[in-house]
Amino acid sequence: MNPLMRSAVAVLAAVGLFGIASCIDVEGATREVCRENPGICDVGDAGTPDGGGGQPDASDAGDAGDAGDAGDAGDAGDAGDAGDAGEVPDANEMPGVDDGGHTAPSWEQTAEMAEPRFLHTATNVGNNRVLVVGGFKTWGIATASTQLYNTETDTWSNAGTLPIARAGHTATLLKDGKVLIAGGENQFGPVAGALLYNPDTGGWTAAGTLNDARANHAAVLLSASGEVLVMGGGANTEDALSTAELYDPDSKGWVRTSGPLSRTRNGLAAVELSGGGVLAVGGFDTGMLNAEIYQRGAGSWTPVPSTMAVPRVGHTATLLDSGEVLVVGTDKSLGPSFPGTSTELFVPGNWTWRDAGTLTEPRGSHTATRLLTKEVLVTGGTPDQDSSLRTVLLYRPSEGWREGPDMMEERSLHRATLLDSGEVLVTGGVTTSGAALRTTEKYVP
Repeated sequence: MNPLMRSAVAVLAAVGLFGIASCIDVEGATREVCRENPGICDVGDAGTPDGGGGQPDASDAGDAGDAGDAGDAGDAGDAGDAGDAGEVPDANEMPGVDDGGHTAPSWEQTAEMAEPRFLHTATNVGNNRVLVVGGFKTWGIATASTQLYNTETDTWSNAGTLPIARAGHTATLLKDGKVLIAGGENQFGPVAGALLYNPDTGGWTAAGTLNDARANHAAVLLSASGEVLVMGGGANTEDALSTAELYDPDSKGWVRTSGPLSRTRNGLAAVELSGGGVLAVGGFDTGMLNAEIYQRGAGSWTPVPSTMAVPRVGHTATLLDSGEVLVVGTDKSLGPSFPGTSTELFVPGNWTWRDAGTLTEPRGSHTATRLLTKEVLVTGGTPDQDSSLRTVLLYRPSEGWREGPDMMEERSLHRATLLDSGEVLVTGGVTTSGAALRTTEKYVP
């Protein structure tokens, strides 16, 4: 197994890529999930999901991908009362013009970055610019470089050097247009420092210190107050945090939330709901199967009573126009009991989950971007920790899933950024060989 996929779960489920060989025991955590939730597992004598007697081998995830034959389950669009999605069309066989006379979606090569990177951040800072920060340039070696991409000229320029190299950090666009960079990790361990980037001046300034050094956490802008909620993550390859804290842009200070998360969550996904709460979904260690909601007024977390269909690490969570949240994929194949092809919707009205259809193949460490057309674009990822994908899927709430045109390169642990034009810029990532990418490409809807 190559270094990339041997550590894909550890990367998103915990920090310390330099400790790749000692990946987090997700299978052990899964056994714990099954013991706590026997109703969702087909439990064998050892208490593991029954995949044929023993503990499932992650490399067999491709076999579970035969469930991709359940790509006929593209009818799973029915599960959301979205009507029959029917057989998934192959976008790569589509002509340049669709049946309606419109140009079919496509990918265009864009200029390369100065160096390869993955587990970086890429933020639309306005005025046709995208800020790319940090990331790993090779396994275990983070970079301190930052770049600005100009979407009009298809060129990259230097945006300065960070005082500390970092990857697995977060980048949050604040109300005043500045970008908050929080946490991360490098070859020396987790990072607690935070920084602000000012697109108007091109300058970097300090933004305080997190109470807990963390990487592979989540950060969400609270639209009402302008604060940034940072939650979960981990400090090393065997650690997952339940702590959360708030950044105040006025004082540039950090304060813990009045209560921690109910579960430890490393490699979680989080999104602000239409009503103002923040939904934290999945993540290693004890939170893989469930979610919880933070309310700023109460300053505390409330667990969602119902569990998800499968444990999730390295997944995505995307807010839809309906107010529901689309959760896609998982980084770890856990056997037939927990297919990596599962997608589901969180219904905020009654805090329940419902099926959103079945992917044509398992994937985790992918990206999910809500387009201006209201569709969700899912790109790349890994199906089995042994390879990266070029394939693309599109989710339309009224129709379910369909295939999109393949990317020009296979990628996982990459980033996708919605541009003002409605196009999507994809940057970096890693290939099946484990090599980091400096290439970029653009999705044209």
